[in-house]
Amino acid sequence: MSSIQRITGTNSGLDVDTLVKTALKGDQSKIDKEVQNQKVMQYQQDQYKQIMSDASNFYDKYFDVLKSGSMMSTSAYQTETFTSSDGTKVTAKGLAGASLDNYSVSVTQLAAKASDSLSVNTTGNQTIKIGTATVTFKAVTDGNTTVSNYNTAIADEKLRNTNIINGTIPGDKTVAQAALDDLNGNTITAKYSEFSKSITFTASSFGSGGFTLNSNTKAVDKYLEATIKNSSGNIYTISSADKKTSNSVTIDNVQFDFKAPGASTATKPTSSLSDVSTLTTAIVGGDVSPITELTALAEDSTTTTTPAADGGKTTITKSADGTKITKRVTDSLGNTTTTTTDTNQPGITSVVDKNGIITTTDTSKSGSGYTLKTVKAGTTTTTTKTNDDGTIPIIKKIETSGTTTTATITLKNGTTTTTRKDVNSVGHTSTTIINEQEGTEGIVTTTIEATDGTTTSTTTKELKVGLDGKTTKTVTASNGATMTELAALSHLPTDTTVTAPDGSKTTTLTAGDGTKTTTLTATDGTTKAYQTVTAPDGTKTTTKYAPGGTTKTDQTVIAPDGTITTTKYASDGTTVTNQTVTTGAVYGTPTTLAGSTDVSDLKDKIVKFVDDYNTLISSINTKIFETRDKDYMPLTDEQKASMTDSQITAWEKKAQTGLLRKDSDLQRIVSEMKSAISTVVSGSGLSLEKIGITPVKDYTDKNGMLTVNEDKLTQALEDNGGDVKDLFIRAASSTDSGGALTQLKSALYSEFKTSTSSLSQKAGLVGSSTEFDNTLTKSIYKKKQLIADLNSSLTDKENALYKKYSNLETAMENINAQKSSLASMLGTS
Repeated sequence: MSSIQRITGTNSGLDVDTLVKTALKGDQSKIDKEVQNQKVMQYQQDQYKQIMSDASNFYDKYFDVLKSGSMMSTSAYQTETFTSSDGTKVTAKGLAGASLDNYSVSVTQLAAKASDSLSVNTTGNQTIKIGTATVTFKAVTDGNTTVSNYNTAIADEKLRNTNIINGTIPGDKTVAQAALDDLNGNTITAKYSEFSKSITFTASSFGSGGFTLNSNTKAVDKYLEATIKNSSGNIYTISSADKKTSNSVTIDNVQFDFKAPGASTATKPTSSLSDVSTLTTAIVGGDVSPITELTALAEDSTTTTTPAADGGKTTITKSADGTKITKRVTDSLGNTTTTTTDTNQPGITSVVDKNGIITTTDTSKSGSGYTLKTVKAGTTTTTTKTNDDGTIPIIKKIETSGTTTTATITLKNGTTTTTRKDVNSVGHTSTTIINEQEGTEGIVTTTIEATDGTTTSTTTKELKVGLDGKTTKTVTASNGATMTELAALSHLPTDTTVTAPDGSKTTTLTAGDGTKTTTLTATDGTTKAYQTVTAPDGTKTTTKYAPGGTTKTDQTVIAPDGTITTTKYASDGTTVTNQTVTTGAVYGTPTTLAGSTDVSDLKDKIVKFVDDYNTLISSINTKIFETRDKDYMPLTDEQKASMTDSQITAWEKKAQTGLLRKDSDLQRIVSEMKSAISTVVSGSGLSLEKIGITPVKDYTDKNGMLTVNEDKLTQALEDNGGDVKDLFIRAASSTDSGGALTQLKSALYSEFKTSTSSLSQKAGLVGSSTEFDNTLTKSIYKKKQLIADLNSSLTDKENALYKKYSNLETAMENINAQKSSLASMLGTS
């Protein structure tokens, strides 16, 4: 602001402001131009930063393994799950590439660090021996005080031994050093529990050597002991000698989590399916229909709620006529179990547990000799008929997955009928019926009938054990039925040999007395690796051999009553190196794990990833390909004064268009992203295009974008889940750049997450040293300095002009005064 007092045309009659403004118009234009250039640079920086922010958010969402939606964690590709009927013992989950199979799991001992306890009722002086050190502490009825006394005693004993070693007090320094080493190397912690009213002493780590509390048996580490058997009879044994400190083990990409010693657990995988009750019309020996579950009542005015002591609650809702009652029990963690009954349908009860599994039981026929139960887990429906004597004459399971529906009925007499319907992409329906039945004289007959709507093919396979003990197999096929179907859908006791690509063989032989021997060889096809022998009484003995095939290393025997005995042998194959562990049948009846394969969540996650990827790359392409109109520069204040708000908005939008056109850094980044995600091939030869993800054939604003064939992707996930995971997140190595997402993660990190990247150096990375120290920020600052200098120069010129016109006004005022005075003197005024 000028400090000059401006007198504007009072005496001269001149429009001084207009004259000054006109005279300085060139200077003002120069300032306006630099202000516009500064705004252009600011717009460019803002647009770079927006791209960097969008890319950074995309990176955090899909590549940060700590985020729930990360595509880089193995768990993201988990499609096989197992729902346990007794999750307190064993749970399981399928990892990517897991093969759905039947498992029997038995746990005899969980892994736990050395531990012992002391009741608060035990008072007076107590001793704990840790290695060569013996510590005495006083126990009282207050558990917390006992813990404090113990900790003080440990500290005092350490100090006493230290003083002996230092010579401060007398004593054997060698003995003191050994005791101090044991106390420091084997920390035993004490913790009091109000619930158990006891103090628990626990070693801080495995392998510490344990401890002895008073005269109790020495507390030592316990290692996991369990056996896992698959449907082929192969047994995986974990013994104490293996020293497994985790209660979780992964076999064949199925992770088993052991929670408590318990019964053999039958792991029963199924598909993720829905109810179709019309598929088993060809069943032999009867049928059952799923029970329709009772619908729970909504809470209304007849609802009563009773709080529980543990923080949970019980809510009971009754219908208006009092015939229908719904009881909801909510525990302290918010888990709810709902039970519904209806006097109009006596004997029927529906229970929905915290996992959403619906169990409906019908006891109305118990007087007629049986009870029905239907369980809906996810979209799988299983109906079981149980006679009053406990026998189960029929089980029916109805499942659908995509366009495939399967109904399986198992009868008490051994007959199993499976009906499967498939609807292809053009709407044609094909039906396959597999009927497996045990007949007389040891004959087992399996019939597969396949119908595609026009042609029916039948394959019959008959096995018969003759008087000579040999098994005869007869196969009859018509209308082109394939043996592949038979092999995939039937599991029959026969003499077979299967050779794997690596040369190893699995051979099954059945002797005349019914003994079945299955042998797995090494890659030479002859050397035994594992062998399972199933005796006529059902006893199964599985033996593992050392390289060479003659020396036993481990053996597991499962008796008909469920007793499991495991033995580990020394290197000579005869000497037992550890005590035989026997699991008796005292743990009760087996629990079940219902498995399911459902790729829909993973498919949706991949589709969402591609959508977000396309959005990101499209936003970058837009900046690269949009055209700039230099006639639309940022508006000056003077221009804005003559425009409406809508005109200003439209103009400014145009002024911000095309500022990053053909930017070399953005073009390079798009090329890197495109290369990372489109040129990768998995170890098995799988590519993105083979799983339904293909690049858009457009090299302008859609360059690098992808399209997804969801049906093809779903099929790939169902058929090759492990290979898809490998294609996406395979780790990089010296000879392999890694999976598609591994490479994309690397590219995005280097371009949008580091301060050394070209965009960070150009526009600044928030939170880094370049946030305020980058090319555009420096250029904008210099431009502001130039504008300030130009404004200062303009002010100086403006002041000088106003001073000249002020002097002119003063001179004119003096002349007018003289003129007036002269006229007065001459009498002419």
